[in-house]
Amino acid sequence: MTSRNKEYKLRCLREYINEDLLDCYILLRNKIKDKSDINSKKLYIKCLIKRHKKFINKTNIYGKNKYHTLNLLVHYLNTQDSSISMHTLTNSLNNRNLFNNINK
Repeated sequence: MTSRNKEYKLRCLREYINEDLLDCYILLRNKIKDKSDINSKKLYIKCLIKRHKKFINKTNIYGKNKYHTLNLLVHYLNTQDSSISMHTLTNSLNNRNLFNNINK
């Protein structure tokens, strides 16, 4: 396999990880709209983090930055102010140009 093919494969895997992060964001946004208690929301976020981590580990990407998308979700969980954490997550996804392909 040439280096060009390896690079293409890594780029595709990173796009899949970003798409999974976008799916987690959409699920999270829909859960926030529900009027449920805080503990169930935190449990839901932890389940999303676990799901995303499993997805990352399935891709077998080697490198130091493979968990950056996971860190975004963990930051969302650990931030006390939910509006700031949602704002940060939304801006991070926007900087990755993930909102360009969403059908609203």
